[in-house]
Amino acid sequence: MYDFLKKWPLIIVLICVIIPLLYKVGFRINVTGSMSKGLYFLQFPNGLNRDAFVTVKLPKEQLLLGIQRQYIESEDTVLLKRLIALPGDNVIVCGSQIIVNGIFTYQAPRFTRDKHNREMNLVKDGIYLCGKNDYWVLGMDDLSWDSRYFGPVEIENISNSVRQILAF
Repeated sequence: MYDFLKKWPLIIVLICVIIPLLYKVGFRINVTGSMSKGLYFLQFPNGLNRDAFVTVKLPKEQLLLGIQRQYIESEDTVLLKRLIALPGDNVIVCGSQIIVNGIFTYQAPRFTRDKHNREMNLVKDGIYLCGKNDYWVLGMDDLSWDSRYFGPVEIENISNSVRQILAF
């Protein structure tokens, strides 16, 4: 037991060095319910594909609303989401379904109130054509704050594609 305590400062130093180093080279840990909890690796978004995981920095209006309602912590917060629609895609929103190009169907309930009983802005039921810079994103959790509520995000708001390394 005493030998372990002598090594404790070394373990702390290693953690303090290794974690920032891993962060610097692109590793991230997700502990939110929006996507699977786990270790992810950031990649540059070359050739974004449907169902790819991406990091999203919200536009100013949604960012401020998210901070005000405590959906996100700060202006530095990036969201981890899945791409469900790309430029040129047709998106049909109908109740709790999102249908992309008449083929891909996502079950995604939309709630009219958040967990604090505040009214939620919902994307209206309808047919949407993704513009040349528009991407629809969806979290894996039903309570995720995503395109069901704020619509498409533009390519400038997508900073990385992400690959899950380890789930926990």
